[in-house]
Amino acid sequence: MPHRLASALALTEASLVAATLALMFPSAGSAIDAIPVSPHQQAQPAQPPEPQIQGDESTLVLPKLEGPRLPPAPPVIESPNIPSAFQGCWEGDPDGFDWVATDPGVMAVGGPGKITFCYSEHEVSVPNAEVRISVAAHALDVLAHLGLGFSTFAAHGISTDLYAITPTRMRGRTDLVVVHTDHWLYVIPAHTGQPSEVDWTARLTGPDAVLIEAQQIILNSGLRMWGGWHAVFHRVADTPP
Repeated sequence: MPHRLASALALTEASLVAATLALMFPSAGSAIDAIPVSPHQQAQPAQPPEPQIQGDESTLVLPKLEGPRLPPAPPVIESPNIPSAFQGCWEGDPDGFDWVATDPGVMAVGGPGKITFCYSEHEVSVPNAEVRISVAAHALDVLAHLGLGFSTFAAHGISTDLYAITPTRMRGRTDLVVVHTDHWLYVIPAHTGQPSEVDWTARLTGPDAVLIEAQQIILNSGLRMWGGWHAVFHRVADTPP
């Protein structure tokens, strides 16, 4: 009997020691199970995929303009999805052509000024495009009006076709109408509309900057002027008007 009591006491003491050690030094598996998961370790919701490449990516480089006719248009994207990084209105000023040519005997009287491109989810618009006339051309224009008036020009987009879209680049062609206004006697305006085409590429260079490179043809009373221009456009509105 004393032997059984001693054994029981020894077993109880050993059990207490083991329990104490288990509390002081939990097993590796228990320690891992006990570590709470912090919020940043939890699974993050899946991000929407980047917009797919639409159209022919090889058309993102403008063919060289050899004369007063734009190159054949690539296939049009019928239902374009414009990336959110492009969406909004962008304003830039090419401050004239990088290079320009005209029909024989025609003087290059002006060039592109301040332009606004607006991108929505599915379309592109050009609400205004300034046509800037040089000082020399303005003087000749006044002489052509026999000193009785002068001309001004302004343009806006009619339609835009898109040919290629990636998350950071775009290719399109915009049809413009250039409104030629003769101000006779410096008061009475007379308006006529002339067509213009702009073949352009756009490339995002920052969150609020896009480089637009373009080739443009301008017609005025059947006479043609064509050239190339570029400008960095900056975001002026997050959504089109």
